[in-house]
Amino acid sequence: MADPTGKAQGLGIDNLSFSAWTAPPNTPPTLAPIANQGLFLGQTLSLTASATDSDLPAQTLTFSLGAGAPIGAAIGPVSGQLTWTPTNAPATNTLSVIVTDNGIPPLSATQSFTVTVWPPPPSPRLGNVNLGAGTFSFSWPSVAGYVYRVQYKSDLTASDWTTVVPDQAGTGSPLSLSVNLTNAPQCFYRVLVLP
Repeated sequence: MADPTGKAQGLGIDNLSFSAWTAPPNTPPTLAPIANQGLFLGQTLSLTASATDSDLPAQTLTFSLGAGAPIGAAIGPVSGQLTWTPTNAPATNTLSVIVTDNGIPPLSATQSFTVTVWPPPPSPRLGNVNLGAGTFSFSWPSVAGYVYRVQYKSDLTASDWTTVVPDQAGTGSPLSLSVNLTNAPQCFYRVLVLP
């Protein structure tokens, strides 16, 4: 039956109100730069990649290595801890670290760096041995990129060696040492090549 006011009777009319919210677009994470690396064959590369993401709420970041990573290279997907022990030298390898967020869509950032692997250092050969008035000196060839440590002991049956001078960086030219024999008339010397 029609209402004389012209309104339909028995029909319920509800008002519906709502608001729309649009999530901000996902932004890619930022991966801190990774410096080029160098090591000798037999050493292990170990570094930790670091990344941030400005999206809120915080997103989960996952690390991985890019295509062409050398055999044996690995990175912790959560920690970003990268390790690799090279198996040949000389060599230069490019590694790419990728960090990916779990946003929609997932976005990533990449940092590439080089790892130069040098052959193991040659064993130093002592030469130019001179015994003077209360002094003893000797030299050995050095290779740039290596560090040399001179040690001595007065008794070969003793187990400990004593470092004579601070470590010396190789220059490509001979390095030398001169010692005063006043307090140590007999000593045995050795030169170590440090990793």
